[in-house]
Amino acid sequence: RRVLSGELPVDRYITHTFRGVEATNDAIDALHSGSCLRAVVSYGDGDEAALAPGDAAAAGLELLANRAAAGGRMLRFRHRSASCDAPMTFSIFLPPGADEAKGGVPAVLYL
Repeated sequence: RRVLSGELPVDRYITHTFRGVEATNDAIDALHSGSCLRAVVSYGDGDEAALAPGDAAAAGLELLANRAAAGGRMLRFRHRSASCDAPMTFSIFLPPGADEAKGGVPAVLYL
């Protein structure tokens, strides 16, 4: 709430932006390299589906978990990190209503 109200400005900490599910690994690699403080990855554009079936697998992402959490959904993925030369995991929290939303919703991605 504090971020959405403008009380807690986080934009100044975003050092990299990426577009599309295929850029997820690039964002994670940037975070692992130390050159990136915070990254934003935009999935989808307008009313199109943000993550169509098969997109995650095509990007080298393996879905490990999909659980209800705080009214939304918590997704956990594994991918091969080129910068670490090892398998890595990350999670995405999708807020309540994300499945029905048109035009995208904010999501939190963390390692």
